[in-house]
Amino acid sequence: MKKLIYTICLCTTLGVFASSCGEGKKQSSEDITIEDKELPAEERAEKALYDEVMAVHDEVMPQMDNMMKLKGELQVKLDLVREKKDSNKEVLQALENGIKKLEEADEAMMQWMRDFEPQDNVEDHEQVINYYTLQKAEIEKVRKLMLSAMKNAKDQLKDIQTQE
Repeated sequence: MKKLIYTICLCTTLGVFASSCGEGKKQSSEDITIEDKELPAEERAEKALYDEVMAVHDEVMPQMDNMMKLKGELQVKLDLVREKKDSNKEVLQALENGIKKLEEADEAMMQWMRDFEPQDNVEDHEQVINYYTLQKAEIEKVRKLMLSAMKNAKDQLKDIQTQE
């Protein structure tokens, strides 16, 4: 029961964090277009690559709440299976692995966000482009990890429902 309460609190906290993550000054596409035309070509390229990185982040960040919900559901199922005297060790292992994958995906996103540093004050264009290119690849890995972990968890939950 303590785990369930902890999971609910964690989901709520992450939900608030996820919703605040995208809050910022919104600009109309007309404002951005006018601004972009005034930037030198190198800065436009840097901004475009930065925007690509952030687009991937903004796509998957809202999924953090779904990941934590799935983790909570798997944990509940795991606890129920553990309570059975004739619990299937394969089912236990699969549920534990599903939870572990969700936790790893969560930690990968958190680590990426801790490590990511906008290159606003970096003068070397090549360095900025290289950094954002690397970060785009890294956030894509996080995206794939998150989507894979969530699909795995959903599949496990479906399998358990059909067995019940």
